[in-house]
Amino acid sequence: MARLMTGAAKQTQNLVTRRAARQLTGTAKQTQSLVKHLTVREVAAGRFQGNSVELGWGRVYGGQTMSQALDAAHRTAPGRVVHSFQAYFYRPGRTDEPMDFSVEALSDGRALACRRVTASQKGVDIFSMLCSLQSASAAPARPLEHQRPLTAPAPDDWRPEAVPTLQERMRPHEALLPTPLRKIYLNDASPFVLRQRDFTAPSETGASEPATSSYLKLAAPVGDDAALHARLLAYISDWGFISTALRPHEGISNYARGVQLATISHGVTYHRADLLRLDEDYVLVRHRSPSASQGRGFVVAEFFARDGTLLASAQQEGVVRVLMDK
Repeated sequence: MARLMTGAAKQTQNLVTRRAARQLTGTAKQTQSLVKHLTVREVAAGRFQGNSVELGWGRVYGGQTMSQALDAAHRTAPGRVVHSFQAYFYRPGRTDEPMDFSVEALSDGRALACRRVTASQKGVDIFSMLCSLQSASAAPARPLEHQRPLTAPAPDDWRPEAVPTLQERMRPHEALLPTPLRKIYLNDASPFVLRQRDFTAPSETGASEPATSSYLKLAAPVGDDAALHARLLAYISDWGFISTALRPHEGISNYARGVQLATISHGVTYHRADLLRLDEDYVLVRHRSPSASQGRGFVVAEFFARDGTLLASAQQEGVVRVLMDK
């Protein structure tokens, strides 16, 4: 009997190992695919083109457009890495049409360069970004540094693995998810691992504090290119952002019918792009919404490393409307 139990245990362990290996292989492929997808191709001097992926929303994901626009800007400013950008979304993008990017060089100084990037489809502008890029070699000899400290969680309390993944959180609520979104929320081979500390289930409609915190990291290594990590942060920074403004309103959620959410503007400041490595350790992101009024919601976010270093800050304003009674 002991031998049979030992054999059964080994079979179970081997099965779990094979499944984990397949999942690891899947996440590596998905991560590589994402990096390739966010890399635009040059079609002429200062002109680039990228393709879109349908994620289930029926329109281009804003994080994709921002990341591809940053790639286009970086390609015209070699040796520099973005330290801030502000983007505006004019119209929703179509996933079945390529995205055309044009880059205008506004300035090229010793330390800083400025670029304006415009995205269009079929000749119609849908997005614009103003970004500033910095040369790492032009850092001041005596930089001034300070930062408001991260009070919690302390490094000793930093336990992201104890928080369920987004897929683990969502799986019990699969029936409540719109069918097109299930491949995002339930995909174990996602290129990003997201662990939301204060998760709200699709079935929950009560009011709560307009703030969330989550751990995030890349599921597989991508190298140490600082510009790439900045672009990947821009990509994931659009996830779960404006929906934070819905949390204090009872009966309203981004899963409910008749709720309209759309990004108007989105900006990111990279305080420590030199330390940003999304594939090495989890990053803590904190969202909070200080205001919503006149059909618009405003949300800010901060991205922290495990040691409490503030890596980046972001802010987003978006359309927040209830089109019909629940």
